[in-house]
Amino acid sequence: MQELQEKAKVFVENNGMHMSIEASMIDLSSEVGDLSKQILLLSQMGATDPQNIQITRELILEFGDVLFSLSNLANIMGIDLEKAFEFAMENYEKRVSEGELQ
Repeated sequence: MQELQEKAKVFVENNGMHMSIEASMIDLSSEVGDLSKQILLLSQMGATDPQNIQITRELILEFGDVLFSLSNLANIMGIDLEKAFEFAMENYEKRVSEGELQ
């Protein structure tokens, strides 16, 4: 994750694409929306079993766009995504062990 965050940081710096936290959050939300739209299209608006969705280049690109935007927002805010993921996993493990998640 740190390598991905560093690549995003260098790309943003090299291309003068600095954004405010607010603009970066809107960008991330937009990319998640694009990913959602791509999944809806590939699932024929939910008619196809999610396990049978064809993985396309466009779908993979949308995942990449979300990851880039998330990395950029984390960089702006000084968040280490690897640590954030570790905290989230600990929280999920706790919730499973307490019976909150099945």
